[in-house]
Amino acid sequence: MNPAKILARREYVPNRREMQINQINQTDIGLFLSIPAAARELGVSIKRLTLAIDLRQVPAIQLGRRKVVPRAAIEKLAQLD
Repeated sequence: MNPAKILARREYVPNRREMQINQINQTDIGLFLSIPAAARELGVSIKRLTLAIDLRQVPAIQLGRRKVVPRAAIEKLAQLD
């Protein structure tokens, strides 16, 4: 085989799993934030935010295996600081 042909650049096409992850991460733009994004917004660790969610101090919604936090709740908590 021609090495130049093997190393030639091809257009990147994401696989199905990457496309699903990209769709899930788009919730960070809308009404909900992922736990890592919400923790960043609040300036706390992911572990601390997860504990607050488990203790029902911060509301969260289960979407399949993933939990998301309403953006309104994060904004409300951020105003308390």
